[in-house]
Amino acid sequence: MKRLTLRIAAEEAFGRTHAALRTARTRGRLLALHLHDDAVVELCAFDGDPHAVAAALAADDAIRTADVVTAGGEPVRATDRRHPNDDADTDGPDSPAEPARTGTSPADASARTGGYAYVRVEPDATITELLSLLSEHGLLLDTPVDLGADAVTVDVVGTAAGIHAAADALPARVRETVTVEHLGGYTPEGGPLDRLTARQREVAAAAVAVGYYATPRRATIEDVAAEADCAPSTASEHLRKAEATVFRALLNDR
Repeated sequence: MKRLTLRIAAEEAFGRTHAALRTARTRGRLLALHLHDDAVVELCAFDGDPHAVAAALAADDAIRTADVVTAGGEPVRATDRRHPNDDADTDGPDSPAEPARTGTSPADASARTGGYAYVRVEPDATITELLSLLSEHGLLLDTPVDLGADAVTVDVVGTAAGIHAAADALPARVRETVTVEHLGGYTPEGGPLDRLTARQREVAAAAVAVGYYATPRRATIEDVAAEADCAPSTASEHLRKAEATVFRALLNDR
């Protein structure tokens, strides 16, 4: 089993929920994603103001329902403009869309410490293409998906053959913005270090061995390079990438 980590330059939003998070000026993590009939169902965690996120979701006509709560579980706002084909809690095909409901006040400080959004949205081309591609090649989307302001980090899990076939089938407009960050083995119980390449782990181990991360620091990047048998610029690049990968994983998994 293999894991492929892709970094997608987010010139276009990765779905409508990501677009709403951008509008609210916050980053998020897509915790679950499911294609149900003719709608995409998403569960997302975010770090910013829940009221700003709820307002951005409510302003998007492509979003059918959105329930937003604070990190503590307090309801913030629910938007409901259900499509007749949606089967969740509808009173019938002629039921009118329910107006937005509000919960906590924007003045409530507890509502400004992040939260969660459960969203039912019109299918987005990018999301639909991704799910179709994963289904066709027997792959899984490993969550959380990091929804950054300028890029989206996606982990795909499956067989090596399936991953290579899916990579070859990526639409041209997506392939132009994709950077492969990691391709290696997948261990479900693994931690952030499992996301490093073998060479990144070797250089990081060399840095620890010579005291590069000691307090106070006892070695220079030249010392690390000598221990790892590479050029100082190469050692520096490996450490920067390793640090970025580990810290991103730790912060996203908190």
